[in-house]
Amino acid sequence: MLEIYDKITEAIRTNQNAWVVTVVKTFGSTPSHMGAKMLVFENETSEGTIGGGNLEQLVKKRIGKDHPETLQVWDINLDSDAKMACGGRVSLLTEPLLSKDKLFIIGGGHCAVQLSALAAKGGFRVTVIDNRAEWAHQEKHPFAKTVFTSYDEVTHAIEFSMNTYLVIMTHQHRFDLQIVEQIINKKYRYLGMIGSTNKINKTAERLRERKVPEERIRAIHAPIGLKIHSDTPFEIAVSIMAELISVKNA
Repeated sequence: MLEIYDKITEAIRTNQNAWVVTVVKTFGSTPSHMGAKMLVFENETSEGTIGGGNLEQLVKKRIGKDHPETLQVWDINLDSDAKMACGGRVSLLTEPLLSKDKLFIIGGGHCAVQLSALAAKGGFRVTVIDNRAEWAHQEKHPFAKTVFTSYDEVTHAIEFSMNTYLVIMTHQHRFDLQIVEQIINKKYRYLGMIGSTNKINKTAERLRERKVPEERIRAIHAPIGLKIHSDTPFEIAVSIMAELISVKNA
C-alpha cells in the first residue's frame, strides 16, 4: 500500500500528467476495498489497484478520454457499467495531481532550464519542447515533461485551451517566427516571446503580412517578462515567471 505513495510522489516530482483514483465507498459484492488507490497516467498505464479487471479498464479509459481537471466522484455499477459478475457498486474519488494551468516552453536552452523549474514550483504543469535532443531532456528539465520534435510539428505537442500558457525562446529567430505563425490563432491564455525589440518588430511585420488580426499581434507579450533589468538566465526566468503569475491571477 505504501508503494503507491512513492509512485505518486515521483509523478509529482517529474511533473507527469496523472490522476489518483481512490475507493471511497463500496456497496454489495465488490473486488474493491475502502482506501484502495490507483495512479493513472495520461497514456492509460497505471500503478496500484482498485480491484482489477474491467473496473480498472473502465476508469483508465475514462481518464484517457476526458482528462478531468477537477476533483470528481464517480459512482460505478460493476454489473451494468463494468460488466463484472460481482454486481456491487463503488464510489471513486478521481483527483488530478497537477494544475490545470499548462505552460509550454518552446526552446529548452539555459533560460528555459531556469524557467521550467520555477514554473513547476509555481504550480504550472510544464512541458519543454525542443528540436535538439540534448535540450529536450529530463536531465536538464527534471520538473517538466520534455518533447523532442521538429518545430514544423510543434502544435502536435501542445494542448491548446484557455489554461494554456506559451513561452517561445528557441535558439534561432527563424524558429521563433515559424512557431508564432503556427500558434498565433490557436486558443491560449498567454503567449510570450523572448527577444530584442527589433526582432519583435520584424515578427509583427511578418504576421501582418500574413493577415493575422492586429489584436492577436498586440496580445503577444514581447519582449517577454516584467521589466526588472534582468540579465542572467535565472533573472530572465524570474521576470517571465512574475508575468505568468500576474496573468494567471488577473
